[in-house]
Amino acid sequence: MTRNRIKRWGREFMRRWSDGHSSDVDLNVILKRKEPGFYKGLEYKDFNVAMEKMVAKLSRQLR
Repeated sequence: MTRNRIKRWGREFMRRWSDGHSSDVDLNVILKRKEPGFYKGLEYKDFNVAMEKMVAKLSRQLR
């Protein structure tokens, strides 16, 4: 269940992000191993903050 929730959030985030960007990029997101229950307790807003940081860093590197 947790895996599917995070995959769904990731697809939704990338769909929204790609609407404003014309870059043709394929991404593989690999989540780090954390203490038990970390991802189960992850909230949507925290996931979005982390993804925003990731795409900002990626955008700087692609320039």
